[in-house]
Amino acid sequence: MLSAPSQCLLRQKDMLLEGRWLLVNPSDAFVFDELPETVSGFHQYFDQYQAAARRQPHRHSFGITLPEETEKFDGIVLYLPKAKKHTVWLLAHLATLLNPNGLLCLVGENKGGIKSSGKLLEAVGERANKIENARHCSVLATVVAQSQPFNLDAYISKQTMSVSNHNGKTDIQVYSLPGVFSHGELD
Repeated sequence: MLSAPSQCLLRQKDMLLEGRWLLVNPSDAFVFDELPETVSGFHQYFDQYQAAARRQPHRHSFGITLPEETEKFDGIVLYLPKAKKHTVWLLAHLATLLNPNGLLCLVGENKGGIKSSGKLLEAVGERANKIENARHCSVLATVVAQSQPFNLDAYISKQTMSVSNHNGKTDIQVYSLPGVFSHGELD
């Protein structure tokens, strides 16, 4: 069974039929069974990537970001991450992957914070509009006329830790991005 955000998104399925689309961090792999081959998946969670790639490997990629030389998309749908800072850096990155005047969408559950996420979309595009509301979820969208350059390093947290070992102490560098458990700290 599809997740509630995917069910809400599929109510706008006609939107996904025109042009080249990307779904980012979908909450289930089965949503791709309902969509045309022109819709690809980008995953940052390996379990969802594995489930989706097992079914249709040519449509899915896994990583931190997509390369800058990736062919541009007409539209991108981001499933709302749990961490606000994760959403901010993903939106900044995804905006650079759109054709001029491309559509950038956020889908998520009301209890997950989608209602207050319009301002995050407006930081990379024009006025955010609610285009769907169902199953206690919403789809918000904005047009991105022109994106700003994206610098992943601006979002990375770096810490130096001294670790005791049999030779004394060793300094190690620990890097994290928003969305990683205990971002900015060592747990």
